[in-house]
Amino acid sequence: MKLISLALVATGSISLFAGGNSATATAPAHVQIISPITLISNGIMEFGKVVVDDLSQPVVVKLEPTHNDSFTAHKTITNGTALGSSQAPTVPFFHARYDKTVGWGGLTVTTDPIVNLAPGVNLVPELGLGFVKNGCVIFPPLDPSQEASHFPVGGTLTADPGVLGEYNGLVSVTVAYN
Repeated sequence: MKLISLALVATGSISLFAGGNSATATAPAHVQIISPITLISNGIMEFGKVVVDDLSQPVVVKLEPTHNDSFTAHKTITNGTALGSSQAPTVPFFHARYDKTVGWGGLTVTTDPIVNLAPGVNLVPELGLGFVKNGCVIFPPLDPSQEASHFPVGGTLTADPGVLGEYNGLVSVTVAYN
């Protein structure tokens, strides 16, 4: 009896898988190829000349953008005074060209957390994203699939007590698709 029931089960299992030795199915495929990001800068982060009030204290100079179409900046100094013959404070602008289907909201903008200009002289860049302006005209005519925006970058410079001299450096900004 056991032999007969095993044979019936085996025969039933074989008939369930009968009916062909291959099958085909499809799935949709999709890709959207978008234009690369182009980023350029113009202008300079100009802190000017600062006369130190007290050499035993740090000097702090803050530059804040004032407008989305102007390099001029508002300068605040702690423990110092701007030299009258100093250059006017300015901030650089960064201009980004990107794919219109992504839009400004689909981008991430970052900068160096700290730029070391020299031992004891540090700059903390601050993105002026409150001043983003769409329709940047610095680029040649855009492809219909692209748009462009620009924004200023300010920052806070701190010099340790007793540090004197002239210092230069570079501020890096990165714009990336999310």
